[in-house]
Amino acid sequence: MTWLLVGWAGLWLMWAVARSRWGDRGWVSDLRAWGLLALAVLAFHWRVVWGDVYVPADGGDMGSFLYPMFHFNARSIREGIWPLWNPYAYGGFPYVGEVQSGLYYPPNWPFFLWGRITYKTLEGLTILHMWWAAVGAYTLARSFSPGGRPLRREAAFLAGIAFGLSDVFLVHFGNENLNAAAAWLPWTLWAARQALHREDRSMYALTALFLGLAFLAGHPQMALYVGLALLFFLLFTWLTREERTWRWWAPWVPVALLAGGIAAVVLLPGWELIQLSERSGWSYGEAVGYSFAPGQFIGLLIPGFFGRGAQLYWGVWPRVEVGYVGVVTLFLAALGVLRYWGREVFVWGGLGLLAFFIALGAYAPVHGWLTAVFPPMHLIRAPARFLLVMDLALALLAAWGMEALLSRDARADARRVYRWIRGMLLVTAGLFWPMLMIGLLLGQGQDRVLVVRQAVAANAVGLFLLLLALTWGLWRFLLEGRITPRVAGVLLPLLLLVDLAAAGAYVDLGGSDPTARYHHPALVQFLRGDSSPFRVDSRTGIEAHWLPNTGMVWGVEDVNGVANPLLPAFIRRFLNTVGGWDSHLYPLLNTKYLIASKEPPFDPARFPPVFSDDPVLNVYLNPDALPRAFLVRDVTVVSSSEDAWRVLAQPTFSPGTQAVVEASGAGAAALADLRPGGAGGDHLAFARRELNRVVLHVQVTQPALLILGDFWYPGWRVTVEGEDGTRQVRSLWRVDGALRGVLLRPGDRVVTFVFRPTTWYVGLVLSILSALVVLGIGVRYKPFSTRNGG
Repeated sequence: MTWLLVGWAGLWLMWAVARSRWGDRGWVSDLRAWGLLALAVLAFHWRVVWGDVYVPADGGDMGSFLYPMFHFNARSIREGIWPLWNPYAYGGFPYVGEVQSGLYYPPNWPFFLWGRITYKTLEGLTILHMWWAAVGAYTLARSFSPGGRPLRREAAFLAGIAFGLSDVFLVHFGNENLNAAAAWLPWTLWAARQALHREDRSMYALTALFLGLAFLAGHPQMALYVGLALLFFLLFTWLTREERTWRWWAPWVPVALLAGGIAAVVLLPGWELIQLSERSGWSYGEAVGYSFAPGQFIGLLIPGFFGRGAQLYWGVWPRVEVGYVGVVTLFLAALGVLRYWGREVFVWGGLGLLAFFIALGAYAPVHGWLTAVFPPMHLIRAPARFLLVMDLALALLAAWGMEALLSRDARADARRVYRWIRGMLLVTAGLFWPMLMIGLLLGQGQDRVLVVRQAVAANAVGLFLLLLALTWGLWRFLLEGRITPRVAGVLLPLLLLVDLAAAGAYVDLGGSDPTARYHHPALVQFLRGDSSPFRVDSRTGIEAHWLPNTGMVWGVEDVNGVANPLLPAFIRRFLNTVGGWDSHLYPLLNTKYLIASKEPPFDPARFPPVFSDDPVLNVYLNPDALPRAFLVRDVTVVSSSEDAWRVLAQPTFSPGTQAVVEASGAGAAALADLRPGGAGGDHLAFARRELNRVVLHVQVTQPALLILGDFWYPGWRVTVEGEDGTRQVRSLWRVDGALRGVLLRPGDRVVTFVFRPTTWYVGLVLSILSALVVLGIGVRYKPFSTRNGG
């Protein structure tokens, strides 16, 4: 976390030097605001930065999913291999389609190349992106001129705090990639707005770049929401124009193409994987999971009413973000709408309102209409996350409201909002909170669960009452002239920071490192000491000691893996069909070792322990495991995968000596010519094993089917080199439902399996070309030059 502090100190140093040499120019003051925003974000997360606490307490996706991927990425890149295939989880996985890997996101590259990856590293990246989101909101707010004058920095600063520390970022602190994608929302809209107002081609290119980076960050859903927010912003802007022609949209078509092109290296392989996964068959009912329920609306004012963290949450709906941006933010936003109602307010107010209705998901028809018009929406769930867009709109409108309040040119509107604050304060203090406290007192001795729920709600309402009173007092003092606008310009953002910190800074803290369960050095050393190709099976109920994706951290091939909806459906079915260690198909998994507790859930006489030096875990040997590669001549040819599954399910099927192959035409005829027996003189050995390439030396005396116990997937290719040095591309068959197989003729062979997915190569070319186009436009038109109005 030291690098964050150094970065903040560097910003301040740059400001100090610049001011001493050139005076307090506008950009210098903006740079100072960036530094202050860094200080605010660090102050919010002070326990994470300077203490020994971890967020979230159980690690969330950051501990179970992202941490192993960061380790896998870093180890692969440092070994000089770009990871397209991941052999360390699920028995093998097309990593090229893992859209959440973050492999292509530039801010991650220093850690992949040089950095030491710890849980604190990922926490630091999350905090860094929260600061970047705050700076983006500040920059966007600074581009406004409500009432014909530039928005003051104090108001933009408040917008930065409101958005950078808003609810989506806090609830999903354990989703570093989600926060990274979300942080590009204000920057994308800022660039788009600059493009519209300045008619600057470079800003169109910058919009595409920012949107493309959001997709590369590794959370397509949130990046898609950023793209939809851009679309709706443009739509509302178009509706406010006097001349609404379709030609106005023309420049935005190449923007969309460039953004998609930049992210093509992620999107194209990801789309291919989605089509093969169970997610492709999702219904709309699954897509609206984690909607923002009307019963949770109270969270907009009192986020802790149903419990803020996972430990105390007692709502009957799934725990989702509630869009909280602070009490004072809401009242300032109301003032901004009242004072500056017009085209600009219509655009941002309309955007925020539309985002609110989309976030309702199943509770309103808007999300369904959007899904009908834009089918990819059915592939993602959690509509409540669209509240991110509403939060940005509220933050910007609040900046306008603060401008009106400090400039004192909207006293009538300010007094009107003041009366709203006072009325809400009276109702809360005189009715709502006393009712909760009375209920809490009368409920003593009843069910403790109910008492705890009442106490949680009472605490939340009490905090809201305090913040409401402070807002009322500060508003009144400013209206009465007891404090100056300059003082209020400091106190309002400070009050908001205290508000947001009180609501979210201490939520879901843990005292132990969530990644501690990955560390079993002696056990890992034992496994890595075996040089033969093998897998382990950790699906033995040991999640409390060994996390499912531990193999990715240490380079141990495991058939286990954290729940992943993108796992190809045929691989999932293969794993389910093979079943557990009692299945006759279990040897196909090549699980030489099982990792289990000291008291395993299986018979240790069948799987004897071979390592017991770990305090809580043992390693057990599976003597029946098949080798990773083997030869078969007893082949059943079928025409469909369903037929293959039926053959595999038969108890008479003997893995290792029999195989079922999906084939048709000439290939089926060639396979049908294979005859059982004749294994004498066969030889097989691995010559090379890498992530994306496997090379074997094979000698067969009669035609045989070589089965490699790795999963088949589009993009895997096989070549066979004969004794004369000629190399032929051979058909790669899908064997036993999911494995790879190739037909061999007699003679010495070098068989090479290589993973070259077409979608990745096409996507890579498109990404490079799109990035070069954006760079070329930037060099040609110089986006921040004086000539372009910068």
